[in-house]
Amino acid sequence: MSDIYDVITIGGGPAGLICAITAVTGIPIYSSGRFKGLVIEGSEIGAFAKYGKLRVTHRWFFMGHKVMDFLKTDAMESGLILKEHEKVINVDLKSDIKTVETDSGVYKSKKVAICTGFFPHGNMSKYMKYIRVMFSPIELEATFLPQEAHIAVLGCSVETAELALKLKDIRPDVNSLVIIEDKLTEEEMETYKELHIHYGTMKINGEKDDKTLEIILADMAGKEIEKKHYENILVDYNSYTLKTGVTDFLKDRGIMLKKGYIKVDNEGNTGIPGVVAAGNIVTPVSGVVTALSTGFTAGLNLHTQLYREYYNETPLLFPWLPLGDPSRHPLNS
Repeated sequence: MSDIYDVITIGGGPAGLICAITAVTGIPIYSSGRFKGLVIEGSEIGAFAKYGKLRVTHRWFFMGHKVMDFLKTDAMESGLILKEHEKVINVDLKSDIKTVETDSGVYKSKKVAICTGFFPHGNMSKYMKYIRVMFSPIELEATFLPQEAHIAVLGCSVETAELALKLKDIRPDVNSLVIIEDKLTEEEMETYKELHIHYGTMKINGEKDDKTLEIILADMAGKEIEKKHYENILVDYNSYTLKTGVTDFLKDRGIMLKKGYIKVDNEGNTGIPGVVAAGNIVTPVSGVVTALSTGFTAGLNLHTQLYREYYNETPLLFPWLPLGDPSRHPLNS
């Protein structure tokens, strides 16, 4: 059994790390983990969360890279194994011993936590000087683009095309390719025919020089078509909040999905014993605060399950649950 982990966490962002840490250590007063855990991240640990802010109020916030550095340090101190740049391609979750297959190996565990987030291009984080994630109105985003810039606009809905059309009106000097990772209706395609649109996906192939990125365009089936070079990529982040393909590896695996999002109960349970989910993939309210909250809850759930299986008693959960026994709380009686 030495090659079987107690818990595998898929996703190394805020939700994934706090979930994994809590699952192996319990309440955060212990530094070393009691259980054996693995975290698998498709890009780098922290990904986009490192480049933003954990905002609590308009005045009170923490820089994302500091939050992720603290979590990564605690994860390593707890004994977690962290694997970066491994893409999960298949899972078997219904057996007592779960199997997670990546493009680099096969891993087994007793429990699994799914904390993928919803944005499918986490590998972009290493090229942030070229990337603008659009949270502001397009009128403002347009002011940041250089004169006669060559850019790509990336999204997955008709709203992405609408943003690109507005950009064309505001900045006619900008030469843009619109990459839409979903199908539009024939009527919608007709509406936006004046745009240069690629229907399919893309991946970054690296820097061509100090000013441009090389990207590889692929069709809807993933077949590579051609290489292009752009100075910037504008990401219509909001378009992925209504539909995501990041959990496609879970299709027909017993997880209840709604347009890629995972349905869970208030402890992160997915309906499959020993499998939880947390973070922005389980809630319509996106952000680091909600990711940490749901990740902690799901991790504590897994820790409780593991502790009972190993020691046949409930672990110490005070002060988060009175007397360490959730069943004695008034809300559960």
